[in-house]
Amino acid sequence: MIANPFNAVDNHLNAVLTGLPDNTLLYKWDEVADTFFQANIYGQCCGWSDPNMTLAPGEGALILAPSTTTATFKGEVLQGFLVNSVPSGLSIRASKFPKADVISSLGFPIANGDTITRIIGGSYTDYNYHNGIWTTSQGAPTSPPTIGIGESFWINKHTDWKQHISIWP
Repeated sequence: MIANPFNAVDNHLNAVLTGLPDNTLLYKWDEVADTFFQANIYGQCCGWSDPNMTLAPGEGALILAPSTTTATFKGEVLQGFLVNSVPSGLSIRASKFPKADVISSLGFPIANGDTITRIIGGSYTDYNYHNGIWTTSQGAPTSPPTIGIGESFWINKHTDWKQHISIWP
């Protein structure tokens, strides 16, 4: 799962995700229809099949490349009081601030019943939160999820994610 950790002048895919292998697929989640939008396909000759799709800070997507690749993002670090709207139901979100950290340290509003799902090593890993304890999908206690820079994750809740970021004195 991927996220754009920097705000660029243009956050459309053709501006922020380039130089990928032909036939790389990107899927964004349609929160209204509760399904994926049609796959966006990358070709080195002409870019993304849907050039109007964005990947702005806080948004997330699933990316499937036919071979190992590296994505490089460029832009500014967002600062100030940042709000990432989290709709009711299932969505894919990411931190608007490029820092790898435990989800609670990134300001995510954890509440009883929350489930965060990440892709680790090509497989989905669930983290369930109840009464101050994180557990696996099998119910075993686990460490809180640590979200990486440029990583998005699945969440099912409806609470805005508010981050207050100040990196300059």
